[in-house]
Amino acid sequence: MIDDDLPMSLRPSPKGAAALNGLLHEDLDPYSVDDLKERIEMLEGEVRRVTEAMEKKKNRLSEASALFSFKTS
Repeated sequence: MIDDDLPMSLRPSPKGAAALNGLLHEDLDPYSVDDLKERIEMLEGEVRRVTEAMEKKKNRLSEASALFSFKTS
């Protein structure tokens, strides 16, 4: 069975999930509006960083596939 077919609760946790899970459940009441804005900026930066890493991996995979694929005419 492919992982995408599994419910989220049964899928293996990605690396770093424990740290992220802590952030997702943190009480935000003690933070000021400025603190929360800064947190959003940091999280948006992390989303950009992860997206860029993912795109690089996709590009490498495409390049490898093109390199090792044999086209028949």
